[in-house]
Amino acid sequence: MRNFVLNMLSIITFSPLITEVTEMEIEKNIRELKKYQWFNNLLVDERYRSQIIHDKDVRETIGKFNVENLDSASYQKKLQKMLRKKVIN
Repeated sequence: MRNFVLNMLSIITFSPLITEVTEMEIEKNIRELKKYQWFNNLLVDERYRSQIIHDKDVRETIGKFNVENLDSASYQKKLQKMLRKKVIN
């Protein structure tokens, strides 16, 4: 019984950290991001475009963005840093 309670507590504690991003959320955020010039500049560069379209990690990161704050410079920096790292590797 004690183990059961501890396991349930563990699941409840860590479950907010485990969020699945759907393809619909990714596509929705990409549509919203296309309203910003900085994102369109990334799409023009074929190296970055390929990552945005095909790379699972990049797409999941985009899907996790909060649509209401997409104009935030932090999202721009985060995505650019990730794309640069992916292109180098």
